[in-house]
Amino acid sequence: MSKSQNPLTGHMSGSMANFATYIRFGQNVIRSKAFEVKDAHSVSQIAQRASFKLIKDAYESFGGITRNSFPDRPVANTALNAFMAANLPQAIDK
Repeated sequence: MSKSQNPLTGHMSGSMANFATYIRFGQNVIRSKAFEVKDAHSVSQIAQRASFKLIKDAYESFGGITRNSFPDRPVANTALNAFMAANLPQAIDK
């Protein structure tokens, strides 16, 4: 199911048929879906996914504190995005 306003001026989100819409840096983005899903099960990919999940869980454990922790983030960037960007490089040890 997709939600849409005027695509020239308003917010669009969701997916429909073979495309998806979302907001990135305050702009509407329309992308096509992959025809074939490639799900790598390499050791490094599994470690990446585990690290990503740990950081997301840490963000949720802090509750609302992290929403106020990144006051200089862009308006279109969420507190979760800022938290992930700040912590992901240190979380993965290759």
